[in-house]
Amino acid sequence: RTDSEGLPLQLSSPDLERAFAYMDRLINRLSFSIVLRST
Repeated sequence: RTDSEGLPLQLSSPDLERAFAYMDRLINRLSFSIVLRST
């Protein structure tokens, strides 16, 4: 994925990429469970 927010290239380390992917997965799971609970 490409960051269009102008982040410095030093920040795109593998650790940060892993952290971002983990956060995306967490947020997806959270929103999914919220949707399931609201129905």
